[in-house]
Amino acid sequence: MNLSPVVVIQHVTLYRTPLHMERGNFRVWVGDGMIRYMTQKELPDDIAKKLAMVIAYDDGKNIPDYFKGDVQLPLDSRLPDFRVTQFYAMPEWYDKNYEDIGWRINENYFCLVVPKSIIVSLRGEVLNGNT
Repeated sequence: MNLSPVVVIQHVTLYRTPLHMERGNFRVWVGDGMIRYMTQKELPDDIAKKLAMVIAYDDGKNIPDYFKGDVQLPLDSRLPDFRVTQFYAMPEWYDKNYEDIGWRINENYFCLVVPKSIIVSLRGEVLNGNT
């Protein structure tokens, strides 16, 4: 199964979006098989702020066992199904106030909750009634 943004059922204008961070470089999944590569300066403000909040909240000591170590996803972003499901599920120990912000998966991977408008913009599209 490929990583991609997933609609938040309670808020259809929000997406749970995988993000990979390594040495100041970022990969943000913006669609099925669509990844945007960015530097920190290129990250949209909303993503940068949420990422900073998640990093400040979670120093990486509470990573679930099934994501311990530096999980390296292949470029096609395939993971066994149960791990993909866990990727999008907010960890039980996380503060519920982060449900609309995001959480840390491991040292390099995050799941951020991002407005649809940002996902659409990062895909190079325009948000309208049909998007």
